Amino acid sequence: MQRYKVIAIAVAVVVLAAAVVTVVARSGNNGGYENDGEINLVSGLEGVGTGFYYDPSAVEKGDLIVLNDDGSYKTRQNSEGFDVVIFNPKGWEGLVFGIPSVGSIQYYQLKTIVEDYLADKTWTDGTTADLKLVASEHPGKGEVGFLVTGGSASAIKEFQKTGLKIGVTWDPQFSALTYGDGAVYSHLVTTDMIFPHVTCCVLYGNSAFIHNNPDASARLVWAAKNATDWLNAVFDDIQKNGYDPSNERHAALMEYAIKYSGGKASGLTQEQILNSLKYIEYAWGDGDMYEKWDPENPLTKVKTDIANQTDTLYNVGGILKKDLKDLGFSNSKEFADSFVYDEPLKKAIDVKKWDEGETYEIRMSAIASDIHQIPMHLANEKLPGLSEILGNPDLDDNTTLYEQAGIEISFKYVAGSQAVVTQLQSGEADFGVAAQPAVIIYNINNSLTKA
Repeated sequence: MQRYKVIAIAVAVVVLAAAVVTVVARSGNNGGYENDGEINLVSGLEGVGTGFYYDPSAVEKGDLIVLNDDGSYKTRQNSEGFDVVIFNPKGWEGLVFGIPSVGSIQYYQLKTIVEDYLADKTWTDGTTADLKLVASEHPGKGEVGFLVTGGSASAIKEFQKTGLKIGVTWDPQFSALTYGDGAVYSHLVTTDMIFPHVTCCVLYGNSAFIHNNPDASARLVWAAKNATDWLNAVFDDIQKNGYDPSNERHAALMEYAIKYSGGKASGLTQEQILNSLKYIEYAWGDGDMYEKWDPENPLTKVKTDIANQTDTLYNVGGILKKDLKDLGFSNSKEFADSFVYDEPLKKAIDVKKWDEGETYEIRMSAIASDIHQIPMHLANEKLPGLSEILGNPDLDDNTTLYEQAGIEISFKYVAGSQAVVTQLQSGEADFGVAAQPAVIIYNINNSLTKA
């Protein structure tokens, strides 16, 4: 499977010069940009990485998705040439799905399937269904219900005991539910078969911070980019040669993956971690996906995904309260071009080593126990073989990438994407990692991203 990764960033901070150290402050306005709460996407992070689980004793898989005689998915090619599943609309009415939270990308993906794809013959077996997704454990005619379970496998297992038959969550929690000895559900479908290579979580920043602190922003993106490249190289080696616990690089990736997925208390096994990494695509931008790409436009794929996601949110209806024309945009592409700010990444791409002598304090909002955001955490760890893997002798294997970038990072952990958005818009955090729908909705509904 093609491994694809994406990150999104946008920041707001002010630089105070004090002796030798430059500290990123949160008062003043040296760059001339006031904090109005606008958020920009500045780099890719990851895509896909979500799965639908179900109880086969209560739900018939073939009533939801068209299958071949051998039980495999019957597929078609989408407009981009990727194989995707074909939906069977007849089995969806009346189901109650568990979701991590309202506002999560899993919620919007489920809503897209129920209210858009099931009504579109290009996505189905030729039949259609006019359905609405509702917050109910007892959906009526023409409805599919949902309840909020949280995203963790342990929380979802409690709902399973009380009768939850189907749901959606992110990996590695999905793998913990469906893979290995502790599995309590079966694998229905992963989102790589519905939304192939779609951007999920990205790195965002407060717009004022980014524009007032271009050097700090570029340094942060640089650290995330290099951490992503190390992660992908190590996991590709695991995929090719198998996991070897005596391999220092393999062992480090496993240690950090478990650590940032909730630690030993999560109960996640090595096998579940490795299974989940197969479905998560980490990428900082186009250069992590294509042999030929334009360094002057390094987030073309992300911009396309943002435009498509924006169109989908309008198609579903009732979510976006303002028309793009009211913001000065004639279409979603123009909005995406303004929403995505790639200057920090463009500045960081060719940097081998940063000048020493300056230190920037950056506050990062992150979702707790979420492996999707691990590049931001790997940049805060020592990465064995870093210089060799990245072919850059200026990198130091014994120093974290944040330290090499002159960044003092502090993490502010929250429960979901909406909380990340809240911290970014208030100025409580400078950068954050969140699923794209939450930020798109926030910026459009509050008229923050304008032509």
